[in-house]
Amino acid sequence: YGIGGLGHLAIQYAAKMGAEVTAFTTSKNKESLCKELGASKVVLWDDFYKQDKDKIEKEYDLILNTLPVWSSQDNVDKWVASLAPYGKLLLLGVASVEDPMTMDVRNLVFDHKLVIGSFVGGRKHTEDMLKFSADNKVDVKCEFYEFEDFPKALEKLEKGQPQFRCVVKAESAAKEIEKNWK
Repeated sequence: YGIGGLGHLAIQYAAKMGAEVTAFTTSKNKESLCKELGASKVVLWDDFYKQDKDKIEKEYDLILNTLPVWSSQDNVDKWVASLAPYGKLLLLGVASVEDPMTMDVRNLVFDHKLVIGSFVGGRKHTEDMLKFSADNKVDVKCEFYEFEDFPKALEKLEKGQPQFRCVVKAESAAKEIEKNWK
């Protein structure tokens, strides 16, 4: 869930590892992109969210939530409800401070489900990921900004509007800083 900076990579990694991938997105205009990246199915979040959680199919072995911040209560219960027995919900983001994560733990206990979280892997995981990316031609999509356009990139991030990753080119600024320190 979340087809942005991490989500577009997660689709590619999972597909290139041989998984059948369902992408959850709030943007209908990302449907074809999700399929190009390797998703076999795309679910619009609004359609999924409107379902009664007691009628949601228990079909997913793993749900990877790549949203950096999210509203939790109903989301988590519906994600967990859609997990197959022994399924895992992996959270790479965190619930908002105003809406701490709560859940009906019976959904975990009765079907042996797990909720786990992680921000980053260590050096070895990063090296393995970079090698896998190179070997399998994982395509990282970025929006590039000159250093002087940093405020534009930050504003876009704060409004949740970047298409994927916002990258600020800092090379010329770093050289200028280094020159002034000498």
